[in-house]
Amino acid sequence: MDEPQQQLEDNKSFVVLKKSHFDLSLRARGKAELYFHAYFWTTYLDTVAKACGQDSSTFESVPRIATLRNLSTRPQVVLEKIKSMPFGQQQYRQFVEDFCGRQIKKVNLIENLQRYLFVAQIADNKESLKLIEKILVQLLGFQDIFVRDQATVLLNMLYDGVDWQMQSAFRPIVRCVGQHFKLEMTLRRDNFSLANDTIFVGVSAPCNLPSTHDPVLSWHRIEERNIMKTTSHEVSISINFGKFWKCGFYDWRVILVDGKGALCTPKLTSQPKTHSFPISRQHRMSLDDHDAVDDAEEEEDQFA
Repeated sequence: MDEPQQQLEDNKSFVVLKKSHFDLSLRARGKAELYFHAYFWTTYLDTVAKACGQDSSTFESVPRIATLRNLSTRPQVVLEKIKSMPFGQQQYRQFVEDFCGRQIKKVNLIENLQRYLFVAQIADNKESLKLIEKILVQLLGFQDIFVRDQATVLLNMLYDGVDWQMQSAFRPIVRCVGQHFKLEMTLRRDNFSLANDTIFVGVSAPCNLPSTHDPVLSWHRIEERNIMKTTSHEVSISINFGKFWKCGFYDWRVILVDGKGALCTPKLTSQPKTHSFPISRQHRMSLDDHDAVDDAEEEEDQFA
């Protein structure tokens, strides 16, 4: 047993986590998972370093550690947003009055409503979500076409549980439970670095527990084994999620985390593809060898 490990055992150190951060991660159903993961490991690093008589700040020069450190502050930021932006009957009535009046620009109202929606979703505040939904449904009949369009977009965000349709709508395709879920895509390298940045594929899909169908957001880091080809201009990746486990919507998005902990979306050079190995159900319900034929048609970024 080496000396640092002996010191750690002698001191009997414990990793102490904030209950508020843990509760946030559970309520958010995956939306805050990346932040909580970073918070846990940086807290663990600080605890181990202190137990060994070292200063954890000496590790800040390591790019991955610096990224985790930046991400680890986000749970507290989100909690402060939740406290400062409650949405109840008072806020509901104020929005109704503002949309009926002429004093405030409707663009600003939509932007504020989007912020409230984001906070209510990550806090999983069902009462606030019901009130926001009530406003958005009413806005579908608003006289201004811009407001009607944005209300539709925000309703999609509310029902999807993620804000991935803000810029453009999903183009869904239909697949069956039991078919394979494998993604292949090529990313442009003009806005990220493989050495310093981290690529994730976020998947919002029905919970795989039989007792619930609530959507859960999961984060899948692109490892070296997922990189099929790389050049100075682009990188091709492939990731296999197994099989579709139950009926529902399977939304996915490529998410880039840079060295400062900021999240963005890299650009694709072409439409992504999936290979689903379709199941023939015309004459039987079992899967035979000749059913496993690769379906190479062009796919989109939502499965229903």
